[in-house]
Amino acid sequence: MSATGRSDVRHPDDFYSTPAWATIALLRVLGLPSRSTVLDPACGEGAILEVVRQLGHVTVGVELDADRAGRARGQGHFVTTGDALAFAEWPGAADAIVMNPPYTLAMEFVVRAIAEARPWGIDVAALLRLPWLASVGRAAFHREHPSDVCVLPRRPEFAASIKCKGRKREKGDARPPCSWSVLLPIDAPRFSACPLCGSKVDTVTTDATDYAWFVWGPGRGGRWSILTTPEAA
Repeated sequence: MSATGRSDVRHPDDFYSTPAWATIALLRVLGLPSRSTVLDPACGEGAILEVVRQLGHVTVGVELDADRAGRARGQGHFVTTGDALAFAEWPGAADAIVMNPPYTLAMEFVVRAIAEARPWGIDVAALLRLPWLASVGRAAFHREHPSDVCVLPRRPEFAASIKCKGRKREKGDARPPCSWSVLLPIDAPRFSACPLCGSKVDTVTTDATDYAWFVWGPGRGGRWSILTTPEAA
């Protein structure tokens, strides 16, 4: 999504499935011809690809995690298992690259996608935190590679953040307050009570910041818009 620091070790939780409504909102403005080929180089379980296919396009993906890649292939998508950043070239001659890159490697994925897309003359769309636009460290990149910024009008739900509300303190209880918390995939079974102390829990699913699709490509750069989301979103 938005971080720029590189790490050679991918954290297993650096994966958040993209809500269908967010992908639909983007595809409405990309204006892809029918039966276009769309590549997602960090496709996870195929959330973006599934929406793309349902709208009549051809799907190609790359996914580092073998289990997630297998689940995406199980839905009928053409997915290669591996680290897209380590590939000599990305698979297929796509008509667009659409991705929700790993949080810690967003810049690396964006730079690589722009390089891959340039010979094809196609759009690159990346779902990133809106503050990704305002960073001293990325200022030079934005000047060299201006993008269109398509803002999501509501915050997506990527994961469920669950925190213990804290047990009721009894008189003379010297134990420190419970600080248990966990971050779960949005569709995972959730805790109804703290597993450590049995107290009630607070669950937050809406992300804490705003998001936008950043789009690079021929004729792109310097425009912003607020996307229209599907009515059922």
